[in-house]
Amino acid sequence: MGLKYFFENINILHRYSLELGQGAQMYSCTHCSESDQWVSHGFVYKKDYGGESIVVGKRVLCSNKGSRRGCGRTIRLYLAARIPRLHYSITTIFAFIRTMIRDSIEKSYQRATGCRDARNAYRWIKRLMEHASSHRTHAMNQSKRIARDLSNGSVISETFLNLMDAFGCGEHYQIRTQEPFFVH
Repeated sequence: MGLKYFFENINILHRYSLELGQGAQMYSCTHCSESDQWVSHGFVYKKDYGGESIVVGKRVLCSNKGSRRGCGRTIRLYLAARIPRLHYSITTIFAFIRTMIRDSIEKSYQRATGCRDARNAYRWIKRLMEHASSHRTHAMNQSKRIARDLSNGSVISETFLNLMDAFGCGEHYQIRTQEPFFVH
C-alpha cells in the first residue's frame, strides 16, 4: 500500500504525518522518489461558514534541508470528511446526490447547501459525470449490484445509489479508496 491521503480524524492524521518524518513508514515521493525525507509541516485550514478557520488536513514536506535529499515539495493529507479544494464537505455532496436522484437539481442543491443559487450544482454534476466510471467501479468492488426501480431510470442514478449502499457515507469512500471523491 502506498502513501495514505485521507484519514478518519485529525489525531490519526497527525500521528501518521509524524511517523512519516521518523522513518517508520518508507514511502517514496512521487516527484523525486526519495523516501527518508518527510517532515510534518503544519496544518491545512479552511474557512467555515461563520468565518472561523477549521483544520481540514496537514502538509508534509519532502525536505531538502540539511542532509535530506528531497525535492522541497509539499503534499497535503486530508480528513476524509473533506474533498480537497472544495468548500463543502463530502457529507453535503452525498446529501445533494441522495436528493437529486428523486428531485430536481436546483431543489437538491438548495436542500443540501441552503443556497438558492444552483449554478455550482451544475459544476458538481459535471465533476460527478467525469468520475462516474471510477465511482461505478469502486461501488461494484464493494457490493453486488442492486436492481432498482428508479423514476428516471438513469444509469447515473443507479451508480450513485450503489455507491451510497457500498460506502454508506462519502468519508468511507475516501478512506477506502484513498482517492478524492472528485477533483474540483
